[in-house]
Amino acid sequence: MVTIACLGLALRYMKMLDELHNNTVGAEERRQQMNKFDDLFDEKEMAEPERSEKITERGAVELEKVFFSYDKSKPLLKDISFKVEANEMCALVGPSGSGKTTIEYLMSRFYDVDSGTVKVGGVDVRNLKTEDLMKEIS
Repeated sequence: MVTIACLGLALRYMKMLDELHNNTVGAEERRQQMNKFDDLFDEKEMAEPERSEKITERGAVELEKVFFSYDKSKPLLKDISFKVEANEMCALVGPSGSGKTTIEYLMSRFYDVDSGTVKVGGVDVRNLKTEDLMKEIS
């Protein structure tokens, strides 16, 4: 009878330790996510023009000699140039980490290029107000 009681207490104690471990691991995961938010909030706001330049090629997207890196020691995009005319379809294909999503981020001006130009509607995205740029992207 004592053995059964000891086993029951040991199992209960193990369950409590398991819950404590899971809560500790969960708190650490949330802390890491919050650090990412801190980094995001520490970013400087990008300059935006008071007025957008006039869209000249509605629906067109062009990258001219684009260089970009998230980490200056590891360039990601090097001398990328292409143009997609209005009403054309284009597919960006490549392995994970090759820059497909980064090109989308640059077109949406979530980031600015290190050098080169990203144009949407025939206008450098840096010369468009965010509201006007978002109207051009779908």
